[in-house]
Amino acid sequence: MVIFKSPPSNKEKLPSSTKAQDVEGPERKRGQPRKNPRLKSKEPVRVNLAIAQRAPPSRHQKHLALNARVPNEENPSKSGSTCPQSFKEAMVSKEKHQWLEAVFDEGIALVESGTFVEVSEVPLKEKLMGSRWVFTKKSDSRFKARLVIRGFEQRYGIHYTKTYAPVVNLKTVRILLALAAHFDLELQQSDVRTAFLNALLPPSERVYMRIPEGWKTMNDDTIALLLIKSLYGLKQAPKLWYEELHQTLTSEDCPVRLERSVFDECLYIGSDMAIAVYVDDTLYLSSSIEAISKVKAFLSARYEMRDLGDAKNFLGIRVSRDRANCQLRIDQQEYCEGIVKLWGMENTKRDTPMTPGCKLGKSVFEGQDALPVVTEEDLRIYKGMLGSLQYSAMATRPDIAYKVGNSTLHASPTYPLQQGDSHKSQLRTHHQNNIGTNFSNHMATSASIQI
Repeated sequence: MVIFKSPPSNKEKLPSSTKAQDVEGPERKRGQPRKNPRLKSKEPVRVNLAIAQRAPPSRHQKHLALNARVPNEENPSKSGSTCPQSFKEAMVSKEKHQWLEAVFDEGIALVESGTFVEVSEVPLKEKLMGSRWVFTKKSDSRFKARLVIRGFEQRYGIHYTKTYAPVVNLKTVRILLALAAHFDLELQQSDVRTAFLNALLPPSERVYMRIPEGWKTMNDDTIALLLIKSLYGLKQAPKLWYEELHQTLTSEDCPVRLERSVFDECLYIGSDMAIAVYVDDTLYLSSSIEAISKVKAFLSARYEMRDLGDAKNFLGIRVSRDRANCQLRIDQQEYCEGIVKLWGMENTKRDTPMTPGCKLGKSVFEGQDALPVVTEEDLRIYKGMLGSLQYSAMATRPDIAYKVGNSTLHASPTYPLQQGDSHKSQLRTHHQNNIGTNFSNHMATSASIQI
């Protein structure tokens, strides 16, 4: 049984005996601030010794402190407007019960899969690794909570060695969709719940983890958790899961004999079947619905699967089919609306992807006495626009692929301002949500672009 403790209060009370004392003198002692030569006042500096005597934060703690969001207890609605950034923030939000239920479901999955065991002793040379809860809301309004270990505390050669894990190429996905439309094949998908928890950690890479926030152990003398299986946040977790799924799909027990493609490591081809894998998302293509059902049943017996039926949304790509006319359409309406809203261009006028006569490069500033001043914020916004456009160009928007590719060749901090206008025109084109890629059974128009 898993029990979660209530979060402690955010207000940390100091001992009543501790008072602020005056500190002065030529020599600076531990806990006292450094002297500022700019201060002309000779008044003694008041320092709270209870705070000053605490151990200084580590490099990672300083980084996390700068990026952490503290819940606003005075205005709980503010903390409940978006996904909480910590366990404490989730417990003071308006959606506390939904988040607590998501945490409980994740805890049950961790216990049932045997991800870790409780230990009362830890070797002296072993370092306890921390963890945190990550909360997200899915597109289908589901509340999701993940326990993520702080993988940045791992040390190479001690806690891990190899980390590479492939994913299916978007070109492969588009080819499978085109084949499904042309030959009127069955196209279904599924995903694996808590996929990373199914892979075993090698004995040499097992780590000790601190007790997570809000977690109540079964034994009172438990001081840490020893990871037996992979956990989200570990550097080698994607690799271990890929190896586990590869062994399952290529095993002799699989109802359909599958082999890994030599062109794509995440494409498995068998007799009248093809399977594409992107971490825990799986896309099935076959002319027989019975064959797909057998493979799904085989995987469900080994992992906790979620059968999504006909493919409708794969990797953020919406799939629409008209099987009567052998037509299939893909677009990224939700993604396009998100990036247009992110850069505040919902109400801008739509334009063509590439401005006629637009020049990129240093030649733009020829004849000028000085280059324009570019701040770090300008560069961050520019690269953010460019990155958000790249995924859409590779997935469903080949009409902007030339412009995006040309812009990446000139991604220099000396002239992003000139290219910013061209990216704005591409973002305005994203506002046209009816743009996508169509596939049909006619070879001449099997990859036509509708604008």
